[in-house]
Amino acid sequence: MSLLELPAGWNSYSAKPIELRNAGRAIQLLSEFLEPDTPSPAVIPTVRGGIQLEWHREGVNLEIYIESPDDVSFFAERIGCGEICETPLAGHEDELKSWLKRITGR
Repeated sequence: MSLLELPAGWNSYSAKPIELRNAGRAIQLLSEFLEPDTPSPAVIPTVRGGIQLEWHREGVNLEIYIESPDDVSFFAERIGCGEICETPLAGHEDELKSWLKRITGR
């Protein structure tokens, strides 16, 4: 079953189905920000119908949250040194690009 086929209550509670517009936004973000050598993210449904993209590699935890096409944020953490960033994507695109480079080992 694909993420877009998850029914209401997919988590045995009251989770919403993934909204098609959120999946479209996730694809747009991936095509816009990922380089050819960027590892693929884990793609995780959220209970509110959104999508979360996650990477945990090269000593970095990076998570992009897509609650709606206009509500995108990210959390990034460099493990062991206390460097953390949690911010909306809008206006912080270059910062996200910098974190994405770190997970490729650059």
